[in-house]
Amino acid sequence: MQLYRLILGVEISENYVRAAEVEHRDGEFFLSRVAQRELVSHEAGDLGHALDNLIEEESLLSKTASFAIDTALTQQDTIDVDPDLDDNEVVNFVKAELALHTGTAVSEYKPAYQIIGTSANGYPEVFYAAVKKGLLESLRIASMNCGLDLRFVDVDHSCSEIVATTLFQLKNFVLVSVKENQVEASFCRNGARAAYRSSRYVDDPAYSVVRLVQDVESVVKESAPKVLICGRAASKNLVELFRTSVDERYEPLQPAQHLLLSHFVAANEELRTDLSLYSAAIGAALK
Repeated sequence: MQLYRLILGVEISENYVRAAEVEHRDGEFFLSRVAQRELVSHEAGDLGHALDNLIEEESLLSKTASFAIDTALTQQDTIDVDPDLDDNEVVNFVKAELALHTGTAVSEYKPAYQIIGTSANGYPEVFYAAVKKGLLESLRIASMNCGLDLRFVDVDHSCSEIVATTLFQLKNFVLVSVKENQVEASFCRNGARAAYRSSRYVDDPAYSVVRLVQDVESVVKESAPKVLICGRAASKNLVELFRTSVDERYEPLQPAQHLLLSHFVAANEELRTDLSLYSAAIGAALK
């Protein structure tokens, strides 16, 4: 029996909603639509209006949605924890760390964590991400009002990792997300995140990218065969710079190379070549 699902992946950034509708066809993936709309605010009404506009004007058919949240809208980091801590104690430790960054606003966030490896000190290294509860509630209400079943919510970098593991079928790689003023890098080993680092930059992200790739590789004491670049500030010139003068492993994360494309997508040259911008939304639809 052929398995079929139609999933809408939605990336929520500071100013945009980006959507990718992906059909799951018995192990193959068909990209039927991609589109974006400007976002006035993250209130439920404005989110719902943007989603409803996308659904109506782009003729989206999916009734199931997964969301990728821009890391600019989250609090996240890596920390070392005592190996003897149980789950509740780790959660409390994460909340204490979160309080250092948010102060009394810590109660406004919903944190999640994942043990990703062992730090240089020999302690378990935990990656945590926290999203404001108000944003999560806005997503729930907006989805309900648009007739969408909300499957899951994750951060955009994690969703782009799904593209690499599912479409590119990579096991060991480094993924770099380049955004305005921030670079993130993760080392995935056997398809699972083993190290994560992030850094701010001012003008040119190239130095931060190279340094973060070196950092995550030094954590796992291993060199990745591929370094994939994604993110809204990952310009073609930046990728070409890495390809020609720094490291041949660097290449853009381009989902279109590994997806069946509808005629709506394939007929639009500009859209087809800019699908890397939708990597988080596509990743959310793949999970």
